Amino acid sequence: MVLLKKAPAMERARNFSELFKLLEAAVEPIPGLGELYVYDTTLRIGSKLNLFPEEVHLHAGTRQGARALGLDAHAETLSMTELPPRVACPPAA
Repeated sequence: MVLLKKAPAMERARNFSELFKLLEAAVEPIPGLGELYVYDTTLRIGSKLNLFPEEVHLHAGTRQGARALGLDAHAETLSMTELPPRVACPPAA
């Protein structure tokens, strides 16, 4: 119900990050919904709206991976240029 109320605003989102912040704010008061839920839900809704991540959003496993690579695991996102060349891949055309 919370997300349905935000549907018009979601449809106006211009990019994945904007959609992510909207969903994050919408579900923040709901106990038990963490950063992985927000990312997964944003990814699914974003795919319907043709909005895809342009950065690596850190949550659960990606945060552990960032830490293992010596990257800033406390950041919310990492740009693709921050990733080692063996990890980064070019964006889809």
